[in-house]
Amino acid sequence: MTADPLARNYACTLADGQRLTLCFEEELGAWTDRFASITGLERVRECTPPTCFVGRETGRNFGRRGAGDGWIEYALPWVRLRHHFRSGAVVCGLLDRERDSDLGASIRLKHKEHERRIREIIQMDGVSYGIFLHALRSGGLPLHAALVSLDGSGYLIAGRGNTGKTTCARRVPPPWRSWCDDLVLAVKTDAGYRAHALPTWSDHIRDGERGEWRRIDRHVPVGGVFFLEQSAVDEAVPVSPGAAAAALYRSAADKCDLLCSAGDPGGAAALRRQVFLNAWSLAAAVPAFRLRATLEGRFWETMAAAAPPEEVRAG
Repeated sequence: MTADPLARNYACTLADGQRLTLCFEEELGAWTDRFASITGLERVRECTPPTCFVGRETGRNFGRRGAGDGWIEYALPWVRLRHHFRSGAVVCGLLDRERDSDLGASIRLKHKEHERRIREIIQMDGVSYGIFLHALRSGGLPLHAALVSLDGSGYLIAGRGNTGKTTCARRVPPPWRSWCDDLVLAVKTDAGYRAHALPTWSDHIRDGERGEWRRIDRHVPVGGVFFLEQSAVDEAVPVSPGAAAAALYRSAADKCDLLCSAGDPGGAAALRRQVFLNAWSLAAAVPAFRLRATLEGRFWETMAAAAPPEEVRAG
């Protein structure tokens, strides 16, 4: 396929080798540049399928690109997302200020001095759902989790808000590495699961240009999943695959529920089923633990003892 002179194309390549081409309309300009910088996407010439088209939602020509049989529409804050499950194509329409959603408006009113930046970052978060839908089709799973690693082995620390994921990600000492503190994309490969670190979009609302930028095409093998609990003692308690699948589903639902509530009922049911199946597959393949961590303890040693890095590499 030839390059589109009226678009900027970027490739998102996942650990399983699949690639989604994000094709941004040229008029988005600086918005596209910032999105690509935050995510570290690779600029490419050709717009090869499967493709995620991103442009202004005008209600005229752009919207019709994702209309008709087989398309499911999702109404996200300041974004209209359309997904064609059979082909994998995604269309993201960015709403202007006068047509933002109720959720977007409520956020804007609380931060009037940073109105434009907030809207743009929330739109970028909405576009990232196109990557989630692409990954879900092949067994991937977006998770509300932190990602840390030791000696090339990754550990997911899953938990709801305010459970301490960010604190854990910041506390791990060298030679541990902290990849991200809030959002991870687990991808199924022939050699097991690998994890991609995704941006914490709220950091870019709060910190502006100081927010941390990541290359989301980088990944690490998953050696264990740890469900974080605050405790008076540091310990890792094994979790059965069934319990782990349920907990992973809840962690994924923190992101996917927005899609389920914003789409049609039939599509939402199919999406929830796909999320659960992918959660079960991950739980069956990776050891899971309940991580009971203290505020000042050495929880990272507990994780490494429960799922030693050398066992991950050997597997």
